[in-house]
Amino acid sequence: MGKKGKLPVKGVGEIWAESKSENLSLRLTPTGKRLARKRAEQEGLSLAEVVELYGRGSINVEQVDGEKRITPQFVINSLKTFTKEHLAEFISIASKLLVGNYIEIQEQVEYSIAELIKKEVDSRYGKDIAAFASDVALPIERVNALLNGEYPSDLDLISIAAFLTKNDGSTYTLEEVIVIRKSCFGNGHTSGEELRP
Repeated sequence: MGKKGKLPVKGVGEIWAESKSENLSLRLTPTGKRLARKRAEQEGLSLAEVVELYGRGSINVEQVDGEKRITPQFVINSLKTFTKEHLAEFISIASKLLVGNYIEIQEQVEYSIAELIKKEVDSRYGKDIAAFASDVALPIERVNALLNGEYPSDLDLISIAAFLTKNDGSTYTLEEVIVIRKSCFGNGHTSGEELRP
């Protein structure tokens, strides 16, 4: 099947970087032929494409409860069957999905780490910074630095995450405070030692 909006070039494959020059004759039962065409149509493929994909290992016939089982390893194994152009397209799409998810998470961030600590100190500790510092096992000087907007280290986040409460009363996870830090400070330090969500 040709690509929409692209004219085929004689002798040059559109998908596999080689032309389809080989013929194959298959004998199927009438039911097998009907069901094969139906499944190919459901997948948006021609029968020739289904056979090609199966031969290249891109379609796995293993089924679970009548449905295809696609695992990360299956996807990884099938990557070697695609052209460089298709791999580049996959990478582009995956990157957009990852960035889109990060932007979605970033838009949910309502507070900075400093604001979360201040909210906690004010509401649960009666504005007693020393009591909060004692509970999170950080020096009071460090808590004051965080309250003043200083970059929170991984150790700071590990110490404070379970003490910061959300509006619903649940506590923040380490992953959530890492996302908040990243939304406020970007990549922060360049040491490469920061935890990643």
